[in-house]
Order: sequence, then C-alpha cells, then structure tokens
Amino acid sequence: MEGIRIYADSSNRSRFYYAPGALSVALDDKGIPQVSFLQMRYMGTSVSGDKGEFRTHSVLSFQVKMSAITGSKLASVKAKLRMEGVRAPNLVPLPISRVESTLNYVPLKEEHAVPSPDGTEPTPVTIGEAALQAVDDKKPTGGYWDERVFTISPDDATSQALWTALQSGKVILSLSYAFYSDGIAPDEEKPTVQGNVPVTTPTDKDTPKQKTTDPHVVLADTLTVTVDAKQAQELFKQIDINESVPANYAALSIYCYDFNNSLRPDLFEKVVEIQANSVTGDPITAEVAFSRTSPDVYSATVRFKFAVSLKDPYKYRIREITTDGVEKITPWQIGKPWSQMLDVTTPPEQQPKETENLQEGEAR
Repeated sequence: MEGIRIYADSSNRSRFYYAPGALSVALDDKGIPQVSFLQMRYMGTSVSGDKGEFRTHSVLSFQVKMSAITGSKLASVKAKLRMEGVRAPNLVPLPISRVESTLNYVPLKEEHAVPSPDGTEPTPVTIGEAALQAVDDKKPTGGYWDERVFTISPDDATSQALWTALQSGKVILSLSYAFYSDGIAPDEEKPTVQGNVPVTTPTDKDTPKQKTTDPHVVLADTLTVTVDAKQAQELFKQIDINESVPANYAALSIYCYDFNNSLRPDLFEKVVEIQANSVTGDPITAEVAFSRTSPDVYSATVRFKFAVSLKDPYKYRIREITTDGVEKITPWQIGKPWSQMLDVTTPPEQQPKETENLQEGEAR
C-alpha cells in the first residue's frame, strides 16, 4: 500500500506493521558520496602480539540513509485499511531482528569496467560482510533510524587491490543487504477465527512448546555508488603507522549479541567505556552503546577524537541498565590486543535461565 509493504499481526486484527524503507548512500553538500578509505601500513607492536609482522590495516566506511516513510503515507495506508473493514487500524514499525550486508567492488579504468576472464562483463570482487552500525549523533526521528554507517576492514590483498583500483580510476561499490524480522510465514501456520480474533493453529510439524516465529526476509536490495578518488582525495588516505592510531580512526571493534539473540530479556541497554592513552600520554575515553530498541545493531567501532597510542593496552568497563532502571557498573579491566575484537556478550553462566525457572514453577 502506497509503496510500503504491510504485514498483519497474527492475533490482533487491528494491528499492522510496515517494513523499513530502501537504503541509499548519503551525499555531502557537493553531491559526493560520504565514503572514506584509510589504508595503513603497519609493522606491528608487542602489545598487539604481531611485532615485526608487516601488513596493511585498512578501514572502508560510508554512510547510508533509509528512505523516509512519511506520516502522510502512513495516514493513506490507514485510510485504505479502514476501507477494507479494519476498525481503528494501529500501524507500527516492523521490528527488525537483524540486517545482513555484503560489500563488493568493480574497478573501472578509462570509463570501462575491467572485463571478466571470458571478456564479457565486469568481475565483482567481494570485500566482505559487516554490520550496519549506529551513528552517534543521529537518533531516530520516527519509526526507523535515519542513517547508519557501514564499516569494514578488508584483508591485506583486497585492501591493496582496492587502493590500486582507486588510484587508477573509478570504483563501483555495491552493497547487498537484507532486513530480517521474526514472524510467521503463511505456509507455517494457518489462522483460524474464534469470534473476531484470529487464533494461530500450529501445523503438524509444530508443537505448543516449539518456537512459532522465525526470521524472514522483509526487504532485500542492492545499492551502488561510483567512487572517484580524484573528486575527493581527502577521503582516501594512505599512511604509515606503527605505535599509534590516528584520530577518528576505527581503532577497535566491539560485539554484543545480548539483544540480537535475545539473551537478556532483563536488559535495556549496555554501554561499553574504553579508556586508552593518547600519544601525549593523557588518558582519553570513548564509549559505544547497545540497546534492546535496536537489536539489529550488534557491532560497533570505537573512534577516538585524538590519536591513540598502541604501545599501551586499553582498559574497558561495562555499564548495564536493566528494564527496571537499575544500573550496574563493572570494574575496569585490561583489554585484549588492539588487533583483536572485544566481545562483551553476557557469558552463558550469567544469562537468565528462563527454562529452569519455568520448570521449577511448573513443579511447584
């Protein structure tokens, strides 16, 4: 309806969900894509555990925007639902459980794509998979988020090939993405009606204790953008580093699956504070947050406002805020090597044991 995909609730006849809008690459005031590529040649450090090992450490990132679903369109959808006999329709955003995304690139030279081995069409090169990360200063203004950042660290070979392609001409980046939401597919359960309320009836393959909702693709598409390093040379940098990370560089990757995998129903938000030493020796702190309001965001990248020393290990602590508003802060801990990701997912032994509690209640 009105170009928006609408889903009905399985039990509430007046509730409907609308899917998110398509994605596009954000442009600056000059119409240039907000893409950045930083390639660092790196000899390793004792703290990182790779001293004397030469490699490149690169980060490619760009901002994506979600097409807005306006209030006028939602009002038109509600009007059509009322025309179809729905009384007082309630239209809410479809909860997104996860987003999958894969990035490819095709190098262009002299306005012609590099041919594939058979000489017929361009050969896309896969850079890898990564997650869309929240933008710190971009809070959702409506049902869905407005902007997110796609950040990925190519391996050595891909990084060098991508850098060479950028210096020799243009590059087409292609981001394939898919939004998933937990729901009931038509072929999984058949609704029956008792009075005015539909009641879902499990199929033969289901039992009452089995999960009746599974993740399904609700939006899948590919966005492309042509990147020309000559138009925005300041966005593509190659530097030599060894003992420090430049300012605003994606220094550390943090993962948290508490909300994405519904491991902590008691948890509302988890904030990770990272403290490192700047190149001048002064401590500097940054933080990232994960929330039950954005379960599809399970990774984040720490960026410091000033250059950070890699000779010293970082420290971190975790602030947890429960759904009851209670805050718990852990002591500061020494982090892993800078070259490794930090996983702050709640360990299995600390996760709520709902199954055991349910069995105990049934026994009583």
